[in-house]
Amino acid sequence: VAFYIGSYIALQTGLIPGIGYSYATLNLIGATLVLVSLAYAFNMASAMIQVAWIVISAIGITRIFLIRRRLHFTSEEELFLKAGLPGMPKEVARKILDAGEWKTLPVGTFLTHEGQPVDHLYFISSGTSGVYVMENKVAELHEGFVGEINVMEGGPASATVKTIQKTRVFCVSGEELRRMAKVDTQTSLYIETHLSTSTKQKLMQANLQLSASKEV
Repeated sequence: VAFYIGSYIALQTGLIPGIGYSYATLNLIGATLVLVSLAYAFNMASAMIQVAWIVISAIGITRIFLIRRRLHFTSEEELFLKAGLPGMPKEVARKILDAGEWKTLPVGTFLTHEGQPVDHLYFISSGTSGVYVMENKVAELHEGFVGEINVMEGGPASATVKTIQKTRVFCVSGEELRRMAKVDTQTSLYIETHLSTSTKQKLMQANLQLSASKEV
């Protein structure tokens, strides 16, 4: 009972994902223990339910294993996952990578335009881009997301971002991200969590830079 209820609580509160090993394994253990307990007070209907639950959980675990075994990532993709999507299940990350593309952008390429809708999400892997507010350069980006604040809503960019060196980026359209989020709630949760984390990190970095400039 503890395994059954505990796994469901953990799933609903986001402590464990529904697409990984954890949930299926906890259900498998719970069903096995209940089945063992029926040896002392046998009930055919309950036994059939537990056997079915064990089989379904085993199938789920096997499916996850086979899916993950077939997943392959290039060295560039591995670095992106480590820096931009840490902790994201590989099958979810694979969906996002398959939905976008890698590009090498020349100097002067605009990633966002201040006040205009953000229609793509970028991740800078190498190179340098300038951040401009009212045509004044306020910062430089060497790695990280661009457009993560408004891409899921298609809202206006708060700044213009333009490459000032040849830059390697991963690019995926906001429309495709919204479609993925609409189809799969679990994928939506992971996307929103990672983009929110990226936004918080940028705000913290900006505050530190502002504090340092005031001290100087």
